[in-house]
Amino acid sequence: MTENLKQSWAAINHREHHQDAAAKRVVSMPNGGLTASFEDTNFESANSPALLDVNTALGRNGVEGYISCDGAGSILVEFSDNGTDYGGQHTLKADEVLNFDALNVDRITITHSGADSSYRVLVV
Repeated sequence: MTENLKQSWAAINHREHHQDAAAKRVVSMPNGGLTASFEDTNFESANSPALLDVNTALGRNGVEGYISCDGAGSILVEFSDNGTDYGGQHTLKADEVLNFDALNVDRITITHSGADSSYRVLVV
């Protein structure tokens, strides 16, 4: 492991318990542990598309997270690395979760697919 990488990991390790505690946990999060969450528990066509501005919420682009389709209907998900251009559209059906890692996410667009649904999003 390079010295820079060691220093980076040391900088982002957050101690949840005191150093002397017998049962301590260490949580490592990239980019200092900032997270952004978005949800809509009643996602209707009138709310579509939902534009989730990750960059504004975090002050930078996100790199990993998940999107969960919690409702009965499907949702359509698109990622943008610059807030303007989007990649392919991904369908999430009821109770499916899309985990993502090592992406450069400026915005996420969630589109209603015809049946009301709900979603939760967490981005780091």
